[in-house]
Amino acid sequence: MHYGRTAHTASLLLDGKLLVTGGGGVNEYEILNTCELYDPSTGNWTKTHDMHYSRMWHTATVLTNGTVLVTSGLNSYLYLRRLTAIYCSKTTYCFQLAWLPSKILLLLLPTDA
Repeated sequence: MHYGRTAHTASLLLDGKLLVTGGGGVNEYEILNTCELYDPSTGNWTKTHDMHYSRMWHTATVLTNGTVLVTSGLNSYLYLRRLTAIYCSKTTYCFQLAWLPSKILLLLLPTDA
């Protein structure tokens, strides 16, 4: 792994690779926008396209077509990030989608939040 991190996500992709997104960095106030792929067949980590915005404590969901929906989380000011990114494993590209309405965000929060 190229960047030490905590409060990130790790998503198992359909091809068996592991996608790690965002999280808190090694410095106390650092929040990452980086994405990395781990290939268990080679044991290698590869940097891939970064998200447009940093986030930690977010969610990442692998969709049936292999893309990964990355949403919510906290930004560097510890405000709720209402932006969504899509990671496409076929092109290893991560791009910004749109603002999420707050009503949808409430559905993504844990029930005890």
